[in-house]
Amino acid sequence: LPQESAVLARTVRDISAEEADFLIKNFGCDRINLSRDTEPREAEGLKILTVSPDSRDGLIVSGLLALGLLIPGESAWNEMGVHQFAPVVAKVIALLREPDA
Repeated sequence: LPQESAVLARTVRDISAEEADFLIKNFGCDRINLSRDTEPREAEGLKILTVSPDSRDGLIVSGLLALGLLIPGESAWNEMGVHQFAPVVAKVIALLREPDA
């Protein structure tokens, strides 16, 4: 898709090294919960990473939201404030990895 290639090019150009590292390390998570509440969140069969907005990772999550790599989770009462990786993230990670990785 032409639109997808433009998004990928813009993302690879604009993503920071820390944001790229966060994507690669946490892509296995089903959801990212940006919250000051340190209580672990659970959802049926989902792996949820909780990140404090006041932390370094909170800044990284904010950057990924701005890049469109994190998107709001499904609209459900228990998914408020929870984000998920955009479908294009797998392709971004493939582009960022070393060829031998």
